[in-house]
Amino acid sequence: WFVQNMLTAEDAEIAAKQGISAHELLASRVSKPWANRLIALDWWNGSRCAPCDLSLSGTLIGMRLDTRSHDIYLALLQSMATGMRDMLALCCQNGGRAGRIYAGGGIVKKNPLLMQQFANILGMPIAATTNSETGALGSAILAAVAAGEYPTPEDACDKMAVQDFQYYEPDMTHREDYKQLYERSHRARQVVAQLQHELA
Repeated sequence: WFVQNMLTAEDAEIAAKQGISAHELLASRVSKPWANRLIALDWWNGSRCAPCDLSLSGTLIGMRLDTRSHDIYLALLQSMATGMRDMLALCCQNGGRAGRIYAGGGIVKKNPLLMQQFANILGMPIAATTNSETGALGSAILAAVAAGEYPTPEDACDKMAVQDFQYYEPDMTHREDYKQLYERSHRARQVVAQLQHELA
């Protein structure tokens, strides 16, 4: 959404001249992501989970005259990760357990900065698949079981599932900074949701 709607013409031209995507250009400008003071609440299409409230709308907090496009881009990536951490916390509060985190789909190969922010904010390693068609592969695994090629999904996974992963380890040097970043975003989600309900 941000790249399609908010990228400056100058940045689009620079990316084209360098032969890279706008995502790569913006990511290359990010330094010290743990020190980001801009908070994004990525409810552009309502909040789909934690809280599940489609009436909510997106918010940026902390904009200044020196805020640049890559600052907003980073805040949006971090918002996805903080939202995922809220979802994991909700699952754990209801009896679930977060053991390992696997990431699949095309985005894991396209955006290493996003994957690293997930690892940093979740405080857990991320195993990113090298297969960009994991949804289709999952369907094929279940189809193979249904067709009788394998007796169980576990057996099919042993033979067919992705075995190669790129691992993203959390940045332990700045662990406390990322913890504070998450806590600020978590509080902002609660306060802004309440305020939006009052305004509505």
